[in-house]
Amino acid sequence: MNVKFRPKILYIEDTPASRQLVSRLLGQDYIVLEAADPLSGIELAKHTNPDLILVDVNLPGMSGFDLLDQHVAAAGRTAIIVITGRATVANAIEATRRGAYDYVTKPFDLDALRLLARQVLERQALQRKLSQAREKTRAEFTPGVEIVGQSAAMQEIYKRIGRVAGTQAT
Repeated sequence: MNVKFRPKILYIEDTPASRQLVSRLLGQDYIVLEAADPLSGIELAKHTNPDLILVDVNLPGMSGFDLLDQHVAAAGRTAIIVITGRATVANAIEATRRGAYDYVTKPFDLDALRLLARQVLERQALQRKLSQAREKTRAEFTPGVEIVGQSAAMQEIYKRIGRVAGTQAT
């Protein structure tokens, strides 16, 4: 039986109507988790490891920017898209400076949000595959102690290997 992987999206938004709309829209293709406030969103993220987080900037008790700072500081690798009703260049710059993948303004185009979410999740899937391929390649081709030789020529080869081993040279 082939089980299809469905990425998880966490939407942290204090407006129930907005949460419901986005959940219905993205729920067709993804598992959508909802949180009405930042603290429950942080807890939910810890326990569910979402693939993408959508967060409103204006939240009760903690801004979306503060949540973004906490997530990045906790070495979060989940992409975050910041959503706000106050479209300013300063907010957009602040969001990306703090580590947001992207910045969306309300009212947002639902199709554009769906496309952005798909792009983010596809990019993450490709990065995971690349990382796995690199690890596999490293494991298969990492030189070990299989080289045998004591001659002066072999000692020179060992020295050269040691000099280039830590570089990206081909």
